[in-house]
Amino acid sequence: MRRRQFLGVLGAAVTLRPLADAFAQQPQKKRRIGVLVGLAPTEDAPSAQALIKPFRESMQSAGWIEGDNIEFDYRYGGSLADLSKTEKSAVELVALKPDVIYSQGLPATLAVRQLTATIPVVFTELIDPVGFGLAEGLAHPGGNVTGFVVWDFAIAGKWIQFLQELMPDLTEVGVLFNPDTTPYAPGLISAAKEADQRIHIV
Repeated sequence: MRRRQFLGVLGAAVTLRPLADAFAQQPQKKRRIGVLVGLAPTEDAPSAQALIKPFRESMQSAGWIEGDNIEFDYRYGGSLADLSKTEKSAVELVALKPDVIYSQGLPATLAVRQLTATIPVVFTELIDPVGFGLAEGLAHPGGNVTGFVVWDFAIAGKWIQFLQELMPDLTEVGVLFNPDTTPYAPGLISAAKEADQRIHIV
């Protein structure tokens, strides 16, 4: 399993277990959770399965059995180049008025947040929720959105260090990205420049 996929699985389990426990402490009634898997086109996609499986297991281990005392509504996004499916799926989930929405990835979380300020939203597999306007702060998110941050922009500094180890005479690094499909790129480039200002990044 790739590192990013593993972090997504870990995020789902770590973030959603407290949610399941919180539900378990409340009077038993049938709950409804909306699940928006941002970058998976269908339930059969490997990335969807990698996130949904630990989510279901965490809820079940806390006593929430699908079809018994809880119902899940799953929706899927698709390509970063075309976010229309993600936005449509977000509209469908919010219209169902679930008790909480679990969103995977930045596009999915942004789409849900734009539609509701009241339904609790728990995210995984994104970074800089403060910078993207999803939370007021990491310690105290405020609002209705919280979740699990998988990494930080500072990782770009580590990438520069690795390049320097491979090429000690490195003076320039070129970066190619699509601003429509790589929302994190500006933050990563900025962090890389701060890490070592002797290297020119273009």
